[in-house]
Amino acid sequence: AGEYRCNLWVNDQNYQASGEQAVEFEDGVDASLEFSLQQRTATITVYVKTTDDNQLVKDASNARVNAHSTDSGWTDQRLEDGKAELRVAPGTYRVGMWFEGQSDYIFGWSNEKEVTVKDGESAQRTLSVNRVSGRLTATLKDTDGKAVKNAWVGCGNWPELQDNPRGDFDSGRVIENGAQSGADGIAVVGLVEGHEYECWVGVN
Repeated sequence: AGEYRCNLWVNDQNYQASGEQAVEFEDGVDASLEFSLQQRTATITVYVKTTDDNQLVKDASNARVNAHSTDSGWTDQRLEDGKAELRVAPGTYRVGMWFEGQSDYIFGWSNEKEVTVKDGESAQRTLSVNRVSGRLTATLKDTDGKAVKNAWVGCGNWPELQDNPRGDFDSGRVIENGAQSGADGIAVVGLVEGHEYECWVGVN
């Protein structure tokens, strides 16, 4: 029982599912959701460059770029030669990215970009990533000394940004990253040297 927010991903080059749907389940009562299909008639071209030297990131084959919207749905593509072309239905999206597994680059949710496209339109956005120059190794154990696996260790340079107004990311460099602990309880988080970080642990 409880309230859930559900999304439908469609593996189709021409159509995507409509956006997020909310549903409340009651014990023993079936519920249904209806998603519509929307034609992908617009294009968002996304370039990914490094923060330090503004160079295209061409060596991150494990990177995926996405455009997501609670109203218009979701689409994603693999980054190739520093660029990804996203075919989307008309709407307003947040454009972001993530890395599958460990990476030499960091992208934080605070660096997502908003874009609106209409039917037949094309738009461009550039995302910035930080190059990893150091790694934090965290060893997680419970009170009995046993390794804690599948926990999440997250770090951000929040102490450096604490005097900035909420939402003001232009006056400071936002660096945030995380990693999941393995069977040995160890998580390795890629970071940028020379910054002050605050880290936390989340356990399911």
